Amino acid sequence: GVAIGTFQAVQHLLAEARCLIEGGFSAALYPAWAVDHLEPEEARAAGRVAKAYCARAARTVCETAVQVHGGMGNTWDCMVHVYLRRALLSSRWWGDDREHLRQLQRTRLGAHP
Repeated sequence: GVAIGTFQAVQHLLAEARCLIEGGFSAALYPAWAVDHLEPEEARAAGRVAKAYCARAARTVCETAVQVHGGMGNTWDCMVHVYLRRALLSSRWWGDDREHLRQLQRTRLGAHP
């Protein structure tokens, strides 16, 4: 009979998820701006950072949502598991976060493969 948001542990999980969502939004806006205002290499680097950050954030947020929903998060009565599967799949499209960070390491730091 108590709202789930009254539990402090759940509040912390949801607050962290909200911060990740806001960070992902900001990370995605910058490369969109960079395409019109920066050199192609800089815009590409901004896109790589955004892809890496948003992929990780999406997975973390969706995993948190499954945890918050408990056992129901993995049933067809709740759509949370569908979002988790989408996040896992979309994080692999056009290279996963590790690949984009390796590319940034090569171009920015001159690291060799």
